[in-house]
Amino acid sequence: MQAQQLPEAVEAAARGLLATGGKALQVVVAPTAYGKTRASPVLQGLLRSRGLVYGLVHVAPLRSLVASIYRSHFQAYGGAVQMHEPPPGAPRSPYMLHRSGLIATTLDSFLWNLYRFPVAELAKIQDRLSMGHYYPALLAVHSSLVVLDEAHMMLSESSGAGARGVEAFTAALSYLRLTMNPLTVETATLHPSLLGQALQRSRPSTGEEQPVEVHAVAEPGTVYSEELGRAAERGGWSLTFHQVPSRLQGLRWETRIVDGWTRALREAVSMAGEGLVLVVANTVARAVELYREAIRLMGDAGRLVLLHGRLATRDRGEAEERLHRLAAEGRGLVVATQVVEAGVDVNAWAVYTEAAPVENLVQRAGRACRRGAMLERCRRHGGRVTIVDTGDPGPYPRAEVGEALRLVEGAGCVDWRSP
Repeated sequence: MQAQQLPEAVEAAARGLLATGGKALQVVVAPTAYGKTRASPVLQGLLRSRGLVYGLVHVAPLRSLVASIYRSHFQAYGGAVQMHEPPPGAPRSPYMLHRSGLIATTLDSFLWNLYRFPVAELAKIQDRLSMGHYYPALLAVHSSLVVLDEAHMMLSESSGAGARGVEAFTAALSYLRLTMNPLTVETATLHPSLLGQALQRSRPSTGEEQPVEVHAVAEPGTVYSEELGRAAERGGWSLTFHQVPSRLQGLRWETRIVDGWTRALREAVSMAGEGLVLVVANTVARAVELYREAIRLMGDAGRLVLLHGRLATRDRGEAEERLHRLAAEGRGLVVATQVVEAGVDVNAWAVYTEAAPVENLVQRAGRACRRGAMLERCRRHGGRVTIVDTGDPGPYPRAEVGEALRLVEGAGCVDWRSP
């Protein structure tokens, strides 16, 4: 990807960084499959050519997502990772210093390093054998473009341990804004109110006021764009809307709500002979149950793969290898939990998902019709999203899931690329 081929919203963020010497916070709100993550090394190269940064620290909330980002976008550039149990053969960079300058890291590793607890020395620090050499990590951060990817996953928890994670993330965002570190926040489904809260809470109380520029791929006049506009007015941001790129436009989506998995799974199994089909359950237990039933219906596990967050590293590696094979063949059935929302690259032509909150449904539907032959197939025949209402939305709040079902029913034809 050349600099002139950056997706429109990312290109606008690049112009904002260049115009302000990297001092303006850039927020990119764009749909799944838009190309935000793929553009990060190109964006870093552009800023580096102007002497604004040296490296790139790309932060994602899940290990599986970091591994996918490395394999798909950083490996070719000679990049490195910082995460627990990195992909085989991937160079590690605990202090986020690497000759390539390109680092993909998990949110927890990034926060530990930023909070002066370098992950390479956590055991020594805990045993009081060292105070930790935290300046190398801070040097890496302050000489790099920091990209906070999948921000909706970092800011969506409102209670319990998740709320503490939001506090830690917001504090880190506040620090980066205070130091005016070149910074981009990226998301596909972050609600305007949550974005507004995060920007307001991370606003530095001292020092120079940092400009905030939000670049949203949303149709002006829609409910979402209007809410975003009101939030921008309250927060004093600069807000620019961009059209969905042409390669994602023109898709006809068939969206249905059905009761129970019995008929839905049989239908998904039947369709898996024609193309790659994704089935998403809300819990590991239900995913395993659906996987076993799918084996019985198919009579062969060769065109079937199970993915969830509790798989051991070796099992997950084997599952992802099988997924790549099915994707190359262009047919098969993938049964997964919500881990597929950000940590796994699935390019399906049909999605069967258990009922969930709106943000989760958008992410799951975003695994369909992403690129290549599958995107062309969806252009010809339409994309298919089936929402399965089991009556038991756990672990999600029943009220949120019920509201999502009402929204889908009332929307008629849903454009999952620009919901």
